Amino acid sequence: MPGYRKFVALCIVACAFVALKLIYRSLSAEQLEIMLRPVAEFTGFVTGSTVVNTGDRGFLLPGIDILIDRSCSGFNFMTICFVLLSLQAIRHFKKLSLMLLSIPAALTLAYILMMIANTSRVLISVMVQHQLDGILQPGPHYKAHHATGVFTYLFFLITIFLVSEFITKKSKLYETPA
Repeated sequence: MPGYRKFVALCIVACAFVALKLIYRSLSAEQLEIMLRPVAEFTGFVTGSTVVNTGDRGFLLPGIDILIDRSCSGFNFMTICFVLLSLQAIRHFKKLSLMLLSIPAALTLAYILMMIANTSRVLISVMVQHQLDGILQPGPHYKAHHATGVFTYLFFLITIFLVSEFITKKSKLYETPA
C-alpha cells in the first residue's frame, strides 16, 4: 500500500511543520541565536563590520547600521523549505523507512539553505538600502527592504524546487526495474 506509507509520512511532516510554527511563536532573539548568529557573522565578514550580540534584541552590525533581530531569523523560509524538501523526498521514495529518514535530512538541509538565503537577503537589502540612500532621502526604506526579502526568498525557493526536481528525475533514470 504505497498510498498508506505516503500518508503516514505526510502526516509526520504536517505535524512537524505545525510544531515548528507553534514553538517559534514563543522564541526570543536569544533563543534564535542558532539562526541569527551565522547570518550576522557571515554578513559582518563580507561587509567588514563588527558584530555585537545585544542579547534580547539580536545582533547589531554598527559598520553598516543594521540590526539582525528575531524577524530576520529566516525561520518561516526554513519551515517552507523543509516542507518543500520533505514533499519532494516523500514523492520520490517508495519505502516508508526512506521517507521517514528523509524528514530530518530535509530539516537539516533547510537550515543550511536558510543560512545561505538569509545571508543573501541581508546583503542584498544592505546594497539596496545604500543605493536608495543615494537617490532618495537617507533613512530606512521599509518597503524596499520587504520587497527585497520577498524576491530573494522566492528566488531561492524556486531554485531549490527546480534543483530538487532535477535530482529526483535524474536519480530515477538509474533505478532498476522491479
